[in-house]
Amino acid sequence: YPDLKANENMKQLMEDNLEELIWLLSHENGKTYKEAKAEVLRRRILLSSGLWPLPNKTPLDAQVFGRVQHDDYSVEKVHFQAWPGFYVTGNLYRPVGEGPFPAVYCPHGHWEEGRLVNNDINSIPGRSITLARMGAVVFTVDMVGYNDSSQFEHRWSKDEYKLWGIHPFALQLWGSVRALDFLQSLPDVDPERIGVTGASGGGTQTFALMAVDERVKVAAPVNMISSTMQGGCVCENAPLIRFENSNMEIGALMAPRPLLMISATGDWTRETPHVEYPAIRSIYELYGAVDRIENVHIDAGHNYNKSSREAMYRFFGKHLIDPEKDWGSFTEPPFEVESEEKLRVFINGSYGHDSDEEVIATIKRQIESRVDSDYKKIVQGDTELAERYRLAFRDTLGATIPESNELASIRISMDERTGYVVERWILGRKTEGDAIPAILYRAKDPGRQDAVVLVSPEGKRAFADARNIGPGTEILDLIEDGKAVLTIDTFLTGEHHSPYKETKRTRIGGFMDTFQPTDTAYRIQDILTSVAY
Repeated sequence: YPDLKANENMKQLMEDNLEELIWLLSHENGKTYKEAKAEVLRRRILLSSGLWPLPNKTPLDAQVFGRVQHDDYSVEKVHFQAWPGFYVTGNLYRPVGEGPFPAVYCPHGHWEEGRLVNNDINSIPGRSITLARMGAVVFTVDMVGYNDSSQFEHRWSKDEYKLWGIHPFALQLWGSVRALDFLQSLPDVDPERIGVTGASGGGTQTFALMAVDERVKVAAPVNMISSTMQGGCVCENAPLIRFENSNMEIGALMAPRPLLMISATGDWTRETPHVEYPAIRSIYELYGAVDRIENVHIDAGHNYNKSSREAMYRFFGKHLIDPEKDWGSFTEPPFEVESEEKLRVFINGSYGHDSDEEVIATIKRQIESRVDSDYKKIVQGDTELAERYRLAFRDTLGATIPESNELASIRISMDERTGYVVERWILGRKTEGDAIPAILYRAKDPGRQDAVVLVSPEGKRAFADARNIGPGTEILDLIEDGKAVLTIDTFLTGEHHSPYKETKRTRIGGFMDTFQPTDTAYRIQDILTSVAY
């Protein structure tokens, strides 16, 4: 800047365009840098659930019936089809009056009674009754395999189905997205004022939905956002979603919308006031929105008890239901829960529905149709769509092309032979600790050469002449053609095995594809690292 002071015209030009300069320096492809990682995380959640690109929304065929009217609220039974043949089931609690009212979506966690749980630790009917009395329409929903949602067992996961994004996490997330569609379709709901809250596994559903759907305006995931425990059920551990992040980053995707983090001294959220809350609050600081995030720490075990619920009521009252009213001293009034018969949608599970295999076949057909249509558009020259798929494929693999200064390349040896030089290397990236055994065949002269990377499931040895202890004919032909040639042992091939047995990865906790790329993805990364070298 001092060198520019002599040039008043340049100085004035910079000052006149300062805001534009700042914008250009902080954006990439129209996205701010602070949102670039958020875009990746959202895309991975949707990819893992077969929801990228977002499917066409089929008719819900929603049925609302069995109304029980009280003086200050009503409760009804609900079912609709998130996918054709796949039913979402629950209860609808409504205030008295015509509205439009704000709405609250309430998924439940792994309590045995599901959405009907009513005890000192958690009461979903009590939460719903109170919110309805406060002036909100409330929809409580069954997790897959609970109560009236009997088409699928809750704890199931098949690798074949996961490749299609079909698993409990995916079905529940799409059911949640369609639940917002259902709420917005109700004449007494204000479609611009929707909140979501749930505890435990319901907390996971809460932050997954708020991460991918901007229609969620206020959220309170309870006793779930943790840097150390990410959820113990298959319905909380979809593939891809935690390659480089924990639930903290997913929770931060709510910013700058109002977020209440309720934690407890007796579970994995015990450190929230000191760890998770400050971390997520720092993201809100980037938006200038620290007044929209709060943490309430409860001295209790894993719960959504009365104290936790009252913290949620006050937050939702202030940010969603009626900002003009003072909710600071609001407490939960007594309530009386309906009988199970009045809340159950399908008594004894007796309702006609498609089998799980029929539902899966329907989802597969829709995905195939969507991908086939996109493929034709790309072939016809849709470069924007092609770029979207490139990014999605990159995020699925978790792979990147390293910059040259990110590489950690160690040469082990060098031999001069007739017509070429042989170098043995270990290639990798400085921050990752990966190690790729490699052999480079290059010309003796230091000039530039075109290069070829050769890859085989058998590793480097597939291109060697074991009898003559040297390169095979394919490498020799390329050398004669003036090419430099690199052969590598990708992840868990070649030198990654001992001579006596095959090396395999240790599967930890049953959810390895949630936290780490697959063997294939690691091998693709090794190729990209080698290309960068």
